[in-house]
Amino acid sequence: MVSYNHEDLTHELSTTLKIPIDNYVTNSGRVISTPAVIKSLKTPLKSRKSTQISADYSTVTDTLGSGGSFLIINVLFKSSNLWVSPYSQYQQQLFDIIKTRYEDQGHTFVEICNYLISKGYKSTRGKDLTQSIVWSIYTKKKKSIQRFGRVFEPVITDVKLDLIDYFPQE
Repeated sequence: MVSYNHEDLTHELSTTLKIPIDNYVTNSGRVISTPAVIKSLKTPLKSRKSTQISADYSTVTDTLGSGGSFLIINVLFKSSNLWVSPYSQYQQQLFDIIKTRYEDQGHTFVEICNYLISKGYKSTRGKDLTQSIVWSIYTKKKKSIQRFGRVFEPVITDVKLDLIDYFPQE
């Protein structure tokens, strides 16, 4: 289930991975645990055009016999960009011009505003541009980029080994 963290302004997904472990006993009596064998199968799928395409599926093919072990890993995934407000092509074009002229060329917002007016640009609502509108377009988009551009590494919150004994009790 995805939840929203209001402090970090992120969406969080906590998930549990349960990985089967095979136990092997060596000649010396030592037990070695390894992940269960996973084989890739080619399964034909039909598309809408009735052409055959193949897809890879993985499946655990070895059973755990009379008992089993599982490696259980809880992982927390965070994302700040599950929702991004729609930004029109015109808005993006305005921002790109403002950003280039302000950051790369060192122009002031007044100079940028005058340049955009001379080229016939209007605000996104069709009004004449002002210095404050140009500044607002720049600062709001920069904040949006900072907020939605954050990257979070997955966090392993818990790891445990689950041993299951299938031998009936006598």
